Amino acid sequence: MSPGYAYERAPDQDHFLSRRTTKELFRRVFALGRGTSLIGRQPDAAVYLESLAVSRQHAQIVHENNEYFIEDVGSSNGTF
Repeated sequence: MSPGYAYERAPDQDHFLSRRTTKELFRRVFALGRGTSLIGRQPDAAVYLESLAVSRQHAQIVHENNEYFIEDVGSSNGTF
């Protein structure tokens, strides 16, 4: 997932999600509804990503006032 690059042109594709994976991820995010949902490598995270580039508790999705925000929650590699 990278808003700045098309997947095929990403400088380091090992750290970007494929287009298919990104679509699946966004479907899961929108299905979560309102509130705050954790993204991470922790098995009980609302959005579980099995990648060593992802921290156990990497980021959170906040849905309020019909807008979505992604906030880093102290991940090792950051959230872009």
